[in-house]
Amino acid sequence: MRHGPYLIPRGHEPLQRRYRRSGNYLQILGRWRQWLRQLGKQHLRDNNAADYACRPNSAHLHFGRLHDPDFELDRSNRCTTYDVWRAQGATCSAAVKINAAPVAATTYADTGLTELTQYSYYIVANSTCGTSADGACASSTTITLPAVPADVAASSSCTANTISWTPSAGATAYDIKRGSVCGTAVTTFSNAANPYNDTGAVAGTTYNYWVIAKNPCGNSANSACATTARLKVPAAPNRGGGYA
Repeated sequence: MRHGPYLIPRGHEPLQRRYRRSGNYLQILGRWRQWLRQLGKQHLRDNNAADYACRPNSAHLHFGRLHDPDFELDRSNRCTTYDVWRAQGATCSAAVKINAAPVAATTYADTGLTELTQYSYYIVANSTCGTSADGACASSTTITLPAVPADVAASSSCTANTISWTPSAGATAYDIKRGSVCGTAVTTFSNAANPYNDTGAVAGTTYNYWVIAKNPCGNSANSACATTARLKVPAAPNRGGGYA
């Protein structure tokens, strides 16, 4: 039903009767606004108001000529993407955005950096209503391949061969290789401690050992080889025929 420039909701009979009887435009308009407000708030209760947290009180529900800024009914305005900002050094003061396209995930791989260099980052969240404030600044230093282990030494005892070395810069773990020929591994001892006791070496057999340093970037080249043989328990003396 239509009277003048305003719309009356269909089926709202009490409002229609009062409008025709009183002709009080301001009273009818106030009741109409109250009805619209209740309708919008009920919609939020039914559709999880947390969905609209990225854009509170910023868009309006339009019916006829009225609008009310107290509720938001557009589900498309949730925060959905991120931008990554980077600076070289310990602070984010000179950061620039480094992602060419918006980042939908919550992880980002920043490649092509200089080895052993410190970088700082912060994140900005985006939605259709705008961007967030800058996130906290976090710093990290890139790494490089570890140095080749030096001073590799091998010694023997009656129970094991012991291999030791000087720790390599940038290494997070070490592998020891063992073979009868230097550089041709038959056995690998992964993530070995320094020093390492090879209790599986066969007594009296000569072995070559070399060490490889590791970190998340990859592995070093082989170290120089060290050679040793596990000691044997001596055989019992041969008792000659002239002894009692």
